Amino acid sequence: MRKFFATLLAFNVLFSFAQVFAAEEFRFKHPGILHTQEDFDRMVFMIKNNVSPYVEGYNKLVLSPYSNYGVKPNAVETVIRGGQGDNVKLLYIDIAYAFQNALRWKLEG
Repeated sequence: MRKFFATLLAFNVLFSFAQVFAAEEFRFKHPGILHTQEDFDRMVFMIKNNVSPYVEGYNKLVLSPYSNYGVKPNAVETVIRGGQGDNVKLLYIDIAYAFQNALRWKLEG
């Protein structure tokens, strides 16, 4: 029984060291929320060089009613989803405005 526990302890110690050394080699690269900086660099390059379908997608983004810089938010005191007074659609519209304007800001510099 003693030999079993000694073997188990040795295995755990070796496994712990392996985890530590493996963790040192791993470099976490934050993916961003939806896009990485590399994604934006590629999109900007493709748009500036008029590469399809990137430039068409960008043009649709610019023409979208949700990417208007002058839009006013639909702020409400309480978001209600479902039932009487449902106003969650306003939140979703504001999210679309925020996301599309952030994309334009990032792509246009």
